[in-house]
Amino acid sequence: MANDLRVSINAPEHPKIQKLCKRLGDAAFLYLFKLWRHAAANKTTGVLTNMDLEDIEIAAGWPGEGGAFVACLIELKLLNEKQGIYSINDWAEHNPWVYHAGDRKKIAKEAAKAKWGDNNTRTKLKRSERLAEARRKGRHTKAEWNSMVAFFNNTCVMCEGASNLNGVVKDHLIPVYQGGSDSITNLQPLCVLCNVRKGPDNTDYRTIYCSNHGINMPLEWQANACTTPAQRLRSMKRTPAPSPLPVPSPTPFPSPEPKEEKKTFAPDSEEIRLSEFFINLLDQRQYPWLKNGKPNIQVWARDFDKIIRIDGRLPEMIRRLLVWCQADSFWQDNILSPSKLRKQWAQLELKMRKDKDYEGASTNGHIFR
Repeated sequence: MANDLRVSINAPEHPKIQKLCKRLGDAAFLYLFKLWRHAAANKTTGVLTNMDLEDIEIAAGWPGEGGAFVACLIELKLLNEKQGIYSINDWAEHNPWVYHAGDRKKIAKEAAKAKWGDNNTRTKLKRSERLAEARRKGRHTKAEWNSMVAFFNNTCVMCEGASNLNGVVKDHLIPVYQGGSDSITNLQPLCVLCNVRKGPDNTDYRTIYCSNHGINMPLEWQANACTTPAQRLRSMKRTPAPSPLPVPSPTPFPSPEPKEEKKTFAPDSEEIRLSEFFINLLDQRQYPWLKNGKPNIQVWARDFDKIIRIDGRLPEMIRRLLVWCQADSFWQDNILSPSKLRKQWAQLELKMRKDKDYEGASTNGHIFR
């Protein structure tokens, strides 16, 4: 269920709306709006399942002749009908936030379950006990939190504002249920969306943000950092980190610094399965692999991990979009890697929703039209 819906300020002047009002009276727009409102509250995907013609007109509050309102909506292509199932035309395009409400709810439930367990009295008691234990290990003041928020310009350090959501919330680097404290060293500012998506991940996105922007994070926010008042004063200044001077090596052949290990995914992981699924789709249409052969499956898995973990996409939706784009004559030659899929996701999903010939092909059978 969504609490609001999007209606263009130019909607009353749209040719379809003008024709609707001309045929059924000026109040027809109000009845259409009531139908949209009902969909936002009860049918977030815009598909009016289990609703017949009479149900739709009751939801819209239509007082006129039975069937006249729905017939007019279908004729003006404000409403679609296929095999007795009605759907609001271009709902996903005009109301993407409402359309994805179910996906967000599922992601939030999975994250909450991973974080706190099942929603029962025993778990709730454990949750309060965990919070109390976290505060015994360490606490922070309101001034410390406000200082951190100001330092990062009230910006989410995970998506760096990509979610377009205003404000940030407190996120525990090491989750409370994993034994993390409530001290300032264990807090980072995230937007609501990233906070929900993060789940049990304990990555310190503050350090990544500082590295990306060339600034030094105050030492007192870093775990196990020993600071003096003078050090804390200097570290609060948002100045670029100075380039380190070369250190003379005691040997003529110094050992190179160890590189950061990249995440490796297990053969049965969802990310590997998605990579193999994509490769199989390309093999099925006999894609001519380059002379270097097939791609590094771990590299692809890391890209799929970003699509799932950071972008919040569900694996089944990823498979559906892969099937569609590899069946499309244009996109099959442009989407040849998960990184390109991630970059073009919004445009691909929108076009897939508008593809009237696409029936949601089975991701198991890889059926192409």
